[in-house]
Amino acid sequence: MTTNDETKNGEDRSEIMAGESAFAKLPKEIREQIEALAEGPETPRLPDIREKLAVNWEGKFELFESQVRLLEMEELQELGAGDPRGFLAITYSGSILSVGPLTPDGRWLEYVPLLLRLDVPEIVSGEGARVEGTVARGAALAFAAGPLRSTSSVYRIAACASGIREDEQDRRIREAAIFLTHGFIKMNRSLSGAQAGNNDQFTLKGMSQYVARKNGVATVLVKRLLEDFFATAESGLMLGERVSLGLLGNMSLKIKPARKARILKNPITKEDILVPAKPETPTPRMSFHKNIKEKAARS
Repeated sequence: MTTNDETKNGEDRSEIMAGESAFAKLPKEIREQIEALAEGPETPRLPDIREKLAVNWEGKFELFESQVRLLEMEELQELGAGDPRGFLAITYSGSILSVGPLTPDGRWLEYVPLLLRLDVPEIVSGEGARVEGTVARGAALAFAAGPLRSTSSVYRIAACASGIREDEQDRRIREAAIFLTHGFIKMNRSLSGAQAGNNDQFTLKGMSQYVARKNGVATVLVKRLLEDFFATAESGLMLGERVSLGLLGNMSLKIKPARKARILKNPITKEDILVPAKPETPTPRMSFHKNIKEKAARS
């Protein structure tokens, strides 16, 4: 994962644009999107809003690039009609499109229309999608079948290298899409001036809402499942077991040895102080998976 600094909207970054505004440096299609957004009812009325929207958009693109590098994917100019690889794309409108590898039944698809959303948007997802023709930068993407018929023009495309297993492609694409969705929402909240303390993206409630919308199930069901999962993990921990949390890492109890009572001397008054004995104490500890450590080091 990338660091929090990469998900800030970077309001001060325009100072380093070498005299050219962030807005002027963007492609024409994105400038047109920003012009329309700047007049929209959901856009905060801020001084120089076009420049702030441009910096926000640049930050999202940098976040996309960082995830592509981190997950060892490659950016493409186009993905040929016969290429079976899954891919990740962002559109000129700032939406995130994830498409799985080609199978006899088609591809899985997930489309997240974010724009300036501050919360979890309605997510279009499903199976059996079939791409029409070539996926190319600067062109709209059309589907012959599946839950989505078309998108706005594609700005960037990324895919795994040829030869990567389908399940590994799935994992990388889904992981990138989840991170980018939350990263884009966080940047939108920063642009709007939303208070950090009011951000429930990563509370049990917020995560339940996201997982529910992503998978087309009720939020209350996801919340109950997560609570049961956490309770099961806690039970294992309290029973002295080493609990695996998948790619997050492991939880276990470390036994701190008993400590005898001892006498220390107060360095100021020189008086003797009795430090009472402590019994043997089980203490919970978390060991993070090596993948998490590597991502943190590379972010």
